[in-house]
Amino acid sequence: MKKLDFYALSKEDGIIFSYDERKKAVYVRRDENNNLLIQKGKAEDINKLLNRNSLLEFFEDNIRLFYIGIILILDIAFELLKVPLTHLMFINILIFMTLIIYTILQIVEAKMTPQNEKQYHAAEHKVINSLGIVKDIKTLRKFSSLSNTCGQNAKCINIVCYITTVIICNSKCTIELILNQIKMYENSRLVYKIFLFIISYGFIIIVDNKINELSKEKGIFNNMVQKCTVAEPTDEQLELAMKGYKLARELDKKTE
Repeated sequence: MKKLDFYALSKEDGIIFSYDERKKAVYVRRDENNNLLIQKGKAEDINKLLNRNSLLEFFEDNIRLFYIGIILILDIAFELLKVPLTHLMFINILIFMTLIIYTILQIVEAKMTPQNEKQYHAAEHKVINSLGIVKDIKTLRKFSSLSNTCGQNAKCINIVCYITTVIICNSKCTIELILNQIKMYENSRLVYKIFLFIISYGFIIIVDNKINELSKEKGIFNNMVQKCTVAEPTDEQLELAMKGYKLARELDKKTE
C-alpha cells in the first residue's frame, strides 16, 4: 500500500496507526512503568478515548474549503442585497486576517508540543518514510524525521491558500467595480457575474490543489512548522513505532 494511504497520530505516550481510510486503528503506547500497551479497534472509538472531537477535526482538515465557502456565500448575499463590492472586499480581508491569526496560534501551539510527543512524532515519520521495510533501529535512524504528508504541513499550506484566495476574490471584486463603470455591464450584469464567478472560484480550486500537490510531492512549505514538532526519538520509541506500523498493516490485510 502506498505511503499516502497511511494515517498516524502521535501522542505524548505513544502513536495511533491506521489504514483502511481511518476505519480501524491500532494505538500503541507505554504506561508509567514503561510497559507496552496495545489497543486495537475502530478509529472512532480510539478517538473518543483520546477525547478527540471528530467535528473539530473535520473543520481543521477542511478549513480552506470553509473559507472559500464563506466568501462565496457573502458574494452571493451581497449581490442580492445590492451591498457595495468595497464592503465585500473589506469583510473578505477581515475574515482572512482572523484565519491567519487562528493559524498562527496553531503554529505557536505546535511549538509547545511536549518532548515525548515530538519524539514519537519523529519515530512515526521515520517508520512511514521507510515504508515499514526496515527492521533494525540503526538503519531506521537514517530516515528523515520529516514527512511530506504530515498534518502539520496544513498550517503553512493554509496561510498560502488564504493569501491566494483573498487576492483572487478581491481581484474579482476590482474587475467588477471597473466593469460597473461600463454601461454595457449593467445590461449584461448577470452574465458577467456568472462568468467572473466561475473563473475566480475555479482558479482558487486549481491553485489550492496545486499547492497541496507541491507540498505532498516536493515538500514545499513543509519544514516551516514540522521542525518545531519533532525531536530525535529513543530506541524504545522507534521500536514502538515499528510495532505499531506492523500491527496496523496486519489489521489492514484482514480487511482486504
